[in-house]
Amino acid sequence: MKTQPISRRALAAGLALAPVAGLPALADASELDRLIQAHRLAKAAFDTAVDDLEKIDDAYDDACRDGEHLAPNLMIGGGYDVHRLDRDECRKMANRDYESQRQRLDTLAHIAPDIAEKARAAIDAKEAENMALIDKAFEDEEARKEAFGLAEVQRRWEATNDAEHEAATALCSYQCKTIEEARIRAEYILQTPLIRDDGEGEYLKALLQSFIPAGAGDRGEA
Repeated sequence: MKTQPISRRALAAGLALAPVAGLPALADASELDRLIQAHRLAKAAFDTAVDDLEKIDDAYDDACRDGEHLAPNLMIGGGYDVHRLDRDECRKMANRDYESQRQRLDTLAHIAPDIAEKARAAIDAKEAENMALIDKAFEDEEARKEAFGLAEVQRRWEATNDAEHEAATALCSYQCKTIEEARIRAEYILQTPLIRDDGEGEYLKALLQSFIPAGAGDRGEA
């Protein structure tokens, strides 16, 4: 899954699933009407994808055998959950464990450099073996997800997540023509947690920029 999806997924699974109250329509069809409707449709598709992903994700966990999600750590034992972590995270955590062992050889290198060098070579070889096992564990995990149907649902989640984000950005970026349009957009945003509770501030920035007249130029940051 993408990155940041977990926070948006959690928000969508809770607040964002509340129905949006009806808003008064403008006197005549407008670009704002179209943007609001586009976001409603994108949000509905995203909400459905969130539900589908949660259901199949739980079913997948139940179907997998104990330890099937784990990539081993040959240095300290145990393993990494390849279903909940990404490949880079696992490789970095494993590298830290091996690097910690290499650093312990610094003192030995002053006393018995030959022994320390052999130990370092053994650690390096074991780390390379471990990284290969981590890669293999992720390949196996992806194959299981594809066979189970989880990977396809994850791709649909990513697509609807992107589409909802684009629709929200377009709505926030729209330059309202009248005070009434600004009021209607504000009311819609306040009733839509996926936009209103944006933790990154991206929608707020787009919203504020929409009040700057076209052609005014970039005035920089205060």
